[in-house]
Amino acid sequence: MTRIPWRHAAAGGSALAALGGLFVFARVQGGFFPWFLLYVCILLALYEWGTWGLSLRGVSVSRQVRATRLAAGQSLSVELTVQTGGSTWPFVWLAVTDQLPSRWRSAAGAERRLVPLWTRRLTFSYEVPGLARGCYTIGPAVIRSLDLFGLVHRHRLVAGQTEVVVYPKAVPVRGWLSLRPETLGLREATRQRSEDSTTVLGVRDYTPGDRFSRIHWRASARRGVLQSKEFERHVSDEILFCIDATRSSYPDAAPFHFELAMTIAASLVKHTYDMRRFFAWAICGASLATSGKGLDEAHYRHCLEALARANPGGDTPFVQGLRHIGHSAPAGSAIVVISPALGPESAVAVGELVGRMSVEWFVPLAQTTLDASFQRALRLLRQVGVRVHLLASPDALGRLGRGGVERAHGI
Repeated sequence: MTRIPWRHAAAGGSALAALGGLFVFARVQGGFFPWFLLYVCILLALYEWGTWGLSLRGVSVSRQVRATRLAAGQSLSVELTVQTGGSTWPFVWLAVTDQLPSRWRSAAGAERRLVPLWTRRLTFSYEVPGLARGCYTIGPAVIRSLDLFGLVHRHRLVAGQTEVVVYPKAVPVRGWLSLRPETLGLREATRQRSEDSTTVLGVRDYTPGDRFSRIHWRASARRGVLQSKEFERHVSDEILFCIDATRSSYPDAAPFHFELAMTIAASLVKHTYDMRRFFAWAICGASLATSGKGLDEAHYRHCLEALARANPGGDTPFVQGLRHIGHSAPAGSAIVVISPALGPESAVAVGELVGRMSVEWFVPLAQTTLDASFQRALRLLRQVGVRVHLLASPDALGRLGRGGVERAHGI
C-alpha cells in the first residue's frame, strides 16, 4: 500500500474543502457566476490530481555509457534516453538530472529540461572531460515533472547506478633495463650476489669484485688469465612491484604526490606487460593487497583496477610491509619498490634483501630539496648496489637510462 505524504494529503484535503465551500456558495447564492466558478475549479482540481497521479507513470530513463574503464585524462560520454511509455497524459515539463560524483560537478549537460507533450522517446547526451584516476558512481538519475500552472511537483529516482573506473595514466618508459644482468648479457661481480646451488656450470673471465674463493685456479693456469667459477643459480623470472599507499608516506596537502606514484606504477607495469615478463604486485595501504604472478591481459587489468581504487590509508609504516613482502618473495626474484618513504630504516630493510634478490627503487618526489636523512639512505642503497630513480614528474620515466639517481631525477 502506497503511503501519501502528509503535505500532499493536506493539499488534497484543502482542495476538497475549497470545492465544498464553492458548492455551498453556489447553492446559496445561485446564478451563473458561482456555478461557473465551481465547474472551473472542479476541472482544475481534476487536472492537478491527474498530473499528480499519472504524470510519471510509465516514464523510464536508461543510461548508456560508452566505456566504464578509462585512463586518466580521457573523456567520458554518457547518453540518457527518456521513454514516456506511450502515456495519454501530456507532459508539459520534465527535468532529468543525472547525479554525478562531486569531482564531476563542472560537467555540463547532465541536467536537461524537456517539453515532451505526447513524444514517446527523447535522447540527450553529455560529456565529462579530463577524468582523474579513481572509482566513481554515476546516478541514479532524478526525473521531475511540473503541471501547467506550476502547482504540482513530482520527482522520482530512475536509471540506477553505473560504476566507472579510471585507471592511472601510463606514460612511455624508456631506458629501463631488466633487473638481472644475466638476462641482459651483462657481467656482475659475484661479491654482490649469492647462488643457491654449488653445481659448477663452467668458468668465465674474472670480474673485479669476485671473491677469491670463486677463482678457478686450474683453468686460470691453463689459460693464463684469471677465471671465475660460474655456478647454477635458481632464479625466478618474476618481477614484484611493491607499491606504497600508506597514509604516512603522503601528506594530505600534496595529492599530486600520490597520483605521481600511481602513474609511475601503472607505467612500469604496462612496460613489463608489453615486454612479456611475468609480474606480481603488492599494495601496502590500509591493508596489504597482493596478487600471484601472471602474464595475461586479465592479470594486467586486475593490477590497473587495484591502482585505480587505491587511496592513502593505514597507520602501519611502509617499511614493515616491505620487509614482509621481501621475505615472502621467492629467492632470485626482482622487487621494484615505488615509494617516497626513503629513509635509513627502509634502506637497511632493502639491504637485508639484496643478498637473495634484486631491488630497484622509484621515488616520487614532491620537493626539489633532499634532506640529510634522505641523502644518507641514498648512500646506503648505493653501497649495496640498489639503483634508485628520483622522479619529480611522469615525463622523467622517458629518460631513465642506467644512471639511476643521476639521470632519472627530472628535477
